[in-house]
Amino acid sequence: FGLLTVRRLTPMKSKSTFKLIAVILAAVCAIILLFVFGYVGDSVTRVKREHGVQIPPSASHFVCRGDAWIPFLDRVAVSTFEMARTDVGSFTNQFRVKTSDALSAAFASDDEGSFATYYCDSPTGDFLFVRLWKIDDSRVRVRLYTDWN
Repeated sequence: FGLLTVRRLTPMKSKSTFKLIAVILAAVCAIILLFVFGYVGDSVTRVKREHGVQIPPSASHFVCRGDAWIPFLDRVAVSTFEMARTDVGSFTNQFRVKTSDALSAAFASDDEGSFATYYCDSPTGDFLFVRLWKIDDSRVRVRLYTDWN
């Protein structure tokens, strides 16, 4: 007697419950889409979208930072990843390297140990700065820096 009672949802509670579930599902879908289209997270999709470069299949260990998802004002995207040393030639051939200038020299002098630096025209921003470091005999680390003014 009275230990187990079943409450019926009134039509008003049923509508509000449905709306709450719909809002939660919409929010979850929006968050998933941000990752899928490379607006957040560390992924090859985000690197391609923000820097406009082709990434070799051997690339791994992506780390992405910056505020490039903001579609206006001054913004920046910085990404690092590792790739096979054998892919360096095909990776760097896609860049349109600018002539050296003060900005290129400033970037080149800020970090020792890199074996190649490129100041390039950017497919997506105002410029693209690329730096490569040797990890071991088979792998290199790449840093991409794209700026929009």
